Amino acid sequence: MNIAFYNAYTALQAHQQNINSISNNIANASTNGYKSTRVNFDDLIYTQMDINNKATELKQGHGVKVGNIQTNFDQGFFINTNSQTDFAIVGSGFFATLNQGKIQYTRDGSFGISLQQDKAYLVRNDGSYVLDKNLKPIELTKKDDQWDIDAAKEKIGVFRFNNPEALIKLNNTSFSPSASSGNALVAQEDTFLLVQHCLEQSNVELGPQMVALIEGQKAFQLNSRVLQTADQIEEIISNLR
Repeated sequence: MNIAFYNAYTALQAHQQNINSISNNIANASTNGYKSTRVNFDDLIYTQMDINNKATELKQGHGVKVGNIQTNFDQGFFINTNSQTDFAIVGSGFFATLNQGKIQYTRDGSFGISLQQDKAYLVRNDGSYVLDKNLKPIELTKKDDQWDIDAAKEKIGVFRFNNPEALIKLNNTSFSPSASSGNALVAQEDTFLLVQHCLEQSNVELGPQMVALIEGQKAFQLNSRVLQTADQIEEIISNLR
């Protein structure tokens, strides 16, 4: 009977993580540059049911776990914003930003201007610096008493990874490299197009996400009932002793 407890308990944990992931996707359906995530499940160990007969293939499972949480880097739709400081990458690639001394990578090109004494820099909405191809903050220059955003566009660095699926997700729109993703490489100009006055929307499709959420909730409820039933049976057995 303990096996029923283990199976139900591990399933509840795994499905709760799945529900959390789907809920986060739905909550960020309108977040620019957001990339949806998907939970992949793995089986836990199996044991031989008939230890006296090695030829039999009958095995008993001992639950499920979250194998990994996969990020979907499919490109989202684009919207025109008419803002000079908004940029979108058509194709693969990431913007690089400097946030509290740490370099991060994002698909969110919603930038702005930060004035610092007599200088101005291209920054994200969180205040992090947008970096050039040499991973240096982009300082703006003036043209006709206006900050020259067109000149800054030519400086914006776009980077790629050999295995972007292995990037570490820091928050809803920022990533950092891992040993599996490899280091950031400057993207070749023929592999992407940098578009101004435009932003990439979230790649979340609400229809499939809502269906997945209902499935996840049903799976959680069913395993809750398994746990309750196993507990009731244990109680009956204890009372018979």
